[in-house]
This record gives sequence, structure tokens and C-alpha cells, in this order.
Amino acid sequence: MDWKASHKEDSVGQKPASLPPHHKNQNGNHIDCQATEGANDSPEVIIIGNGPSAICLSYLLSGNWPFFKGCEDATLAVDEGLQARLQNVHKDVSLVEQDLAYLSDGLEGRSPNPVALLFDFLANPGADAGARLPSLLGWHFSPAREVPHVVLGRKQVGGIWQNQNEKKCGGRTKTVSLGSWMELPGMSLKDWLKETNSNRQTNSENSFRASMADISGYYREYVRRQNLSRYFRNHSTVTSLNRLTAAGPRSFDCESGEAELGFDSQQRLRNDVLWEVCGYRIIRGDDDDDDLGGRRVEEFRYVAPNVVLATGAYDVPRSLRVPGENLPFVVHSFHDLERLLERTSASYDDPVVVVGGGLTAADAILMLRQRKTPTVHVHRRGTDGSSYHQLSPKVYPEYHEVFRLMNSESTAEWYSAYSSVDVVCFTADRDVVLRCRKTGCETTVRASAVAVLVGSRPDLSFVCPSVLRDLGVERNGEVDGKRNCVDVHRASYESVRHPGLYALGPLVGDQMVRFVRGGALAVASHVWDKRQTKRSDDGGRITQVPEEFR
Repeated sequence: MDWKASHKEDSVGQKPASLPPHHKNQNGNHIDCQATEGANDSPEVIIIGNGPSAICLSYLLSGNWPFFKGCEDATLAVDEGLQARLQNVHKDVSLVEQDLAYLSDGLEGRSPNPVALLFDFLANPGADAGARLPSLLGWHFSPAREVPHVVLGRKQVGGIWQNQNEKKCGGRTKTVSLGSWMELPGMSLKDWLKETNSNRQTNSENSFRASMADISGYYREYVRRQNLSRYFRNHSTVTSLNRLTAAGPRSFDCESGEAELGFDSQQRLRNDVLWEVCGYRIIRGDDDDDDLGGRRVEEFRYVAPNVVLATGAYDVPRSLRVPGENLPFVVHSFHDLERLLERTSASYDDPVVVVGGGLTAADAILMLRQRKTPTVHVHRRGTDGSSYHQLSPKVYPEYHEVFRLMNSESTAEWYSAYSSVDVVCFTADRDVVLRCRKTGCETTVRASAVAVLVGSRPDLSFVCPSVLRDLGVERNGEVDGKRNCVDVHRASYESVRHPGLYALGPLVGDQMVRFVRGGALAVASHVWDKRQTKRSDDGGRITQVPEEFR
């Protein structure tokens, strides 16, 4: 009996009456392969996440390749070594097939990844010097270059930008990056805003910054216009990522060590590593409709030689780990603060306490200012080494307004600050106990609400433990986007310890959209090189995943 053909979709919370026993994830839950329909039944690349990193990689894997046009007329302060290497670039050969390690060797800048810096220079020459010069890249599409892939995202296209649009002041908050730095290849953000008759500023000044709503809409429209929608499986939650190693006649689960699926040791893939991705997808009548009424769930299972982690690093808010932090008046995200304020009275006898010294805390303070809400700002570090110094006062006046308040360079009746203090605890009486880091003296602030905004980390709980424990540069350490990034080869973004597993974006330290494009190029180049090598080894054919793994 062909169980795929006979399977029927079930309502939420119900399991199919009968599924083959081997189609289960690591928790023993049934997996419905019916979700992997159409041309992507057997993808060669599975991308987990649907934000800018994933969108850009999908654009490349669909057959859009960049070519270096030359920079004879560009008078830029460029790394001399790079300038010499660019003279040797064949303009009729795409960067996908160039030696990216050679071209990016020795580059340093605002990304820790040389290939990201290489792409940024070519796409936005002179950007850090304030120049807005034409891109040195041209793009060409060929369907012959397509690499079958699928993109799995928990919500709508856009990742964190879609979430921020929903959460931050209805999308009115402006991005930190300049508008041109938020663009993806082949579609101008400024031109798109003009087309949509946006009321937001779209002049040609270098200081143009878009709103969260602008960026969210741009990324959704980008996927549609670039004909990428067929690769995207939005509203998909990945529950497990397992490694299936074809090291002999049997394959073993990476966590339990037990035999899972066997196949002949003479299979062409006997020396390869395959990755299994399982989860579920929420299906709606209209994929853009957030109304959950009448939804249904499909479970999925994919097996592929390449998996890309593009989840971002902002899934789980960090906590202070102090007593009372789970009390109902303490929240850990901007969105939760907005919802808490909406549920309570518009007038406050006691101030709202904001804990944190970064830009998210500054966004909360600016929102509270608009509401004319008394605010107490608590941060551990002084302002000397603050990230605010990296922001131009002309381009980011609102953040420098907060910085001046933090630094006591200006005052406001609604704002007070405690610098270089630690939070000791929160009490049921809504007291926030603070301790000075220099003197050890304690003080208490009565709060109507508290927002703890001290950063976030990625949610990689779906990764099997044996892979997760040595995924970071610091083995056995928690992976985040700052202190312990995913350990990857710099020219390919492939995991140092797990072949076929890649990471992009904040997971490897690329916090800005302008740099994730280079990471996408590195992954696409490495996947294409492996694909061509395998095609050559197999007599001109791409080896497919064995049937028993599908």
C-alpha cells in the first residue's frame, strides 16, 4: 500500500490513523512526508529559517549568480591586496565559481568573516566611508544553475524583521542599518518604496533609514517578485535535526547510537553524511492570514546532504537569573512590555523600570517617552565603551538622545538612570533591589512594570545533542551570536566538525543584513562545488538520496 497516496490531512492535535513505524522523529512522533510536495520532494539543501540570510541564499540557489563587473573607474580606499587580486578575476566567471578564500584573504572590517566583507565591498563600495556608489556586481539567472532546496520558517517570510514589524510600535521603529544596507540582490528598496507610494522618507540622502514595516513588506515582496515562493514553507517549525551517517551497512541515530535505517554498504553515498529534518507545518487557507481559525497541521520529514542554520540569534530573551524574575510585572521583550502597558492603566504612580544598556532598551525608553510614562533606566556598564559611540548623531538622533540621558549630558522630567548597578532581586511588592557595583550599597525602586532587555540567544533546541554540544567555537558552550558563534570554515561557512551543516547570519557573527549576503555566497559556492564534484564522480549525474531515507 502506498501510504503517501492514501494519507489524509488531520485536524490540529490529531494523528493519522496509520503511518509507517519508521517515519518518526527522535521523540517517537509520526512524521508526515506529504508536506514535502512538488519539485522539492528531494532537496539537496534544507534551509532552517526564512529571514534575510535564507532569502538571499535561496536567490542564489535558484540560479541567480553574481559576476564582478570591474572597478576601473572607482577611486576607493581599498585594501591594496584585494585590489590586486580583483585584477585577476575573470569577469565571465561568476563569484560562485571563484576562489573566495583567495579573494577575501586578509580582509578586516565590521564582520568577522572575510567573505562577507568581500561581498559587501563589491555590492556597497565605500559604504563605511559614507559613499553611495554603484554596485560592482552584475547578476545573471540561469535555470541550469538551480540547486533543489527548501526553506523552512516558523512565521511569514522575513524572520526577525516580520516579528519586529508586528511587535515594535506597529512597525514604525526605524532600522539601525541604513536603507541601502537592508537590500537584497536584484531589487532596490528605495525603488520599491516609491512604487508602493510609501509615505515614509525615500530621498537619496545617505542617511535614509527604513521603518520595520518597510523592511518587512520589502522582504515578503522580494520573495514573490524573484519567484522564490515555491521554495518557501512558511509557518513550519523544525522539531529535530539529526545526522545520519552512512558509515557502513547500518545508519545510527546521533543521539541514542541505535541503528535506524540500513542500506547496502555499496551504495554510492556510503561515505557521505545525510541530515534528517523533522517538524510540522501549520496550513492556512491564506498563507498571509494570521487568523488561526480552521488551521490544520502537516508533519514533515526531509533528508538531504546539506542543511543551513539561518535561524538568527534572537529567539530566546536572556534573563538576569535573580529571585523574583518570574513575577507577572517583569517581562523580557519589547513586545511583552507593549502588551503589559496596554493591559494596565494609562496613568502610573510608579515608573516603568527598563533594565539594559543596548539599543532594544533604548527603543523601549523611546516608546515610553511617547506614552509620557515615567521611566527608570538601569544598566550595569558605564557609557564609555557603549555601542552608541558607533552610531552617527546625524543619522541616529533618537539613540543619541537616550545616550545623552544615560550619560547625564541632558535631563528629562520623565527619566532617571542608575548606572553601573546590578539587579539583586524583584519582590512581590513590585520593588526592584539594586546594588552599586563600586560601593556595594543597595537601593530600592518601586516599579509599576519592569522590562529586562539584556539580549537574546538562538533557539537550537531542535539540534540533536551530540551535534549541538560541539557546534560552537567553545565546545560544550551555549551557542549565541556574540560570545560563542557556530564554528565554521571562513570560506564556506560549513561547520568545522559536522560536514554538510552550515550556518549563516548572527549565528556566525554577521549581525547586519549587509554582511549576510556574503555568507549566502560562500554557502552557495561550496554547495555548488560539491555538487559539481559529485556530478563528475558519478558520470555526469547528481546522486539522489537513497529511497529508504526519503
